[in-house]
Amino acid sequence: MNKEAERKEKKRLANKAYYNKIKAKLTALDEIKNTEETEETEETETKDNDFFFQKTQKDQQPPEAKPQQPIIIQAPQPVKASLKSKVMETLILSVKPVVPMLIKQFMITLQTRQQRSQTNTQEEPETHLNMQYSTANSLDF
Repeated sequence: MNKEAERKEKKRLANKAYYNKIKAKLTALDEIKNTEETEETEETETKDNDFFFQKTQKDQQPPEAKPQQPIIIQAPQPVKASLKSKVMETLILSVKPVVPMLIKQFMITLQTRQQRSQTNTQEEPETHLNMQYSTANSLDF
C-alpha cells in the first residue's frame, strides 16, 4: 500500500509539473499574440494616413487579365500492394504453366482406374477386387 501511495504521489507531482509547463507555454503564446495585435493596430493607423497620398482610381490602369493556367491531370499514385497479395500473385503466376500438366496426369490416373475396375470385375472374384482397388488408390495419390 505504501509503495502504491508513493507512486500515486510521484505521478500527481509529475502531472502538476507538466500542466505548469504547458500553462507557461500558453501564457508566452498569449503575450506574443498580444504584442502582434498592438503592432497591427499601429500599422493600420499609418495606412489610413497614407490614403490621401495615393493615386485616384481614374489615374490607375486596370490590371491585365492573365490567361488561366491549363489544368494538368495527373495519374493517381500506384496502389501499394501488401506482401500477402504479392506472394499470392507470384504463386498463381508460377503455378499457371503447371496446371495443364496436372490435368493431363489426373486424366491418365482416372482412365487407368476405370480400366482396372472394368478388367477386375470381369476376371477376378469380389474379395480380390477390393484389395486391388485399395492398392490402386494408394499408388495414385
